[in-house]
Amino acid sequence: MTRVLLTGGAGFLGKNLCEALLASGHHVTLVDRAGRASASGMHCLALTDQTAFLRLLRTAEIESIVHLACGLLPSSDVKAFEREQRDVILPSFSLIEECARMGIRFVLVSSGGTVYGDTSVPRVREDHALAPKNYYGFSKLMLEQYVQFTHRTLGLDYLILRPSNLYGRHQRLHGAQGIIAVALERTLSGEPLEIWGDGSAVRDYLDVRDWSAGVVALLEAGVSNTTLNIGSGVGHSINDVLSLVRHSTGRSLNIHHRPARGIDVRSVVLDTAALGERIVWAPRPLDAGIRDFWSWIGTHGR
Repeated sequence: MTRVLLTGGAGFLGKNLCEALLASGHHVTLVDRAGRASASGMHCLALTDQTAFLRLLRTAEIESIVHLACGLLPSSDVKAFEREQRDVILPSFSLIEECARMGIRFVLVSSGGTVYGDTSVPRVREDHALAPKNYYGFSKLMLEQYVQFTHRTLGLDYLILRPSNLYGRHQRLHGAQGIIAVALERTLSGEPLEIWGDGSAVRDYLDVRDWSAGVVALLEAGVSNTTLNIGSGVGHSINDVLSLVRHSTGRSLNIHHRPARGIDVRSVVLDTAALGERIVWAPRPLDAGIRDFWSWIGTHGR
């Protein structure tokens, strides 16, 4: 059993990863400034509350932190980025240093969809040049670099994970990102779905249950001091996704196209060979994941 703390534990990824960790017998502590203290294992703390945070690390005897906390979207502007620096990035730098001093493994959940920027290769390996086009991706790159700096200078035990576009259970249907979740919500409501561009942009989509299982497997295998993509390795255009949504739901979808945005990359599909060398990795196909998500929505409501 490993004692794991999840920052941003009240969010979409935190809920799914918490379920997977508990199912595998691990002890989980959740931290989120938006969390509710009544929830089991949840602590309502901001990253800026360093004294309380460090006290929790000691009293809960944390062995690994999975850092999910993030307040940005790919569409975020410079003002949001300035807030992110104050509320998340700079406090995370301090947390990373404390993990090195306390011997706690630090797992950073970065972004495989934005840190690489535009790519021209069929699948992007971890050693590809990093050229984010938006503040969200740039913020993740800043954290990656500080993790590696702290490893070099203080001996931090780390793991950097670059997930592809995650979707599935517990995802907000009314959020500002997540094409699959939003498309399913628009399918239910009958409201039009706005698409930036002509729908030809290609992404790598991964069911959040596969992502969660992968993170648990990496923790249990003791994989550290490396950077890994974690995706499906298969590219689908937005038009492909919308076609699968229609097929899975049996319903029509009203699409409104808007001009393409400069902050969006044209294509990124992750190479997961390095991940497959460390754990068994066989993520489910996109159509199966969308069908399951649609069924889950029907059971749990919007």
